Amino acid sequence: MLLVMPLKNLSNILKTYGTKEKNMRPQGIVVHQSDSRFGSAKLIDIWHEQNGWGRKQIKINEVHPLKAIGYHAVNLNGYVHNSMEYNKHYDGVIELGRREDETGAHCRGRNEYLGHCLIGKGNIFSVAQYHSLLTWCAAKILKYGFRVSDVVGHYETPSGQRSGKTCPGLDMNIVRSALNSIVPTVKLYGVY
Repeated sequence: MLLVMPLKNLSNILKTYGTKEKNMRPQGIVVHQSDSRFGSAKLIDIWHEQNGWGRKQIKINEVHPLKAIGYHAVNLNGYVHNSMEYNKHYDGVIELGRREDETGAHCRGRNEYLGHCLIGKGNIFSVAQYHSLLTWCAAKILKYGFRVSDVVGHYETPSGQRSGKTCPGLDMNIVRSALNSIVPTVKLYGVY
């Protein structure tokens, strides 16, 4: 069973997920895109496994069935199984990937950062996805004490720049500006 995180349950999951056996304390967030018109954490896990990016020595169980995914969170666009079947109940839903205390496999030189992957291609994301991204990032900033400047796009990292990445297809200055506006509100209302 895959854990799906609707926004209304965000607070409880953020408080409990990734609290056992802490090995890594996240240093920030790297935002990615899947470069696909559809997908889910389970599909990305399959794609990563097919590329030989599986994890070593991890206990797979019902709570955490994924074995190869490199991201910590996957932000759905409503097209889960293919690009023809839209389900509004999955638009903006965040599925959990790796545990937050587990080193990622999503950005060379920044795998100690949490990896957040938006399902989408180019720069086409839904309003629900953008809202979920901002809410999730704000909650993580508060939970771990990150600065807003610690939220970066893959294209802004040294490895992303060397390889010519454009991922996630968002202007991260706009994302950080929005985060500067909402982090105090999230803190005030205790959403995290």
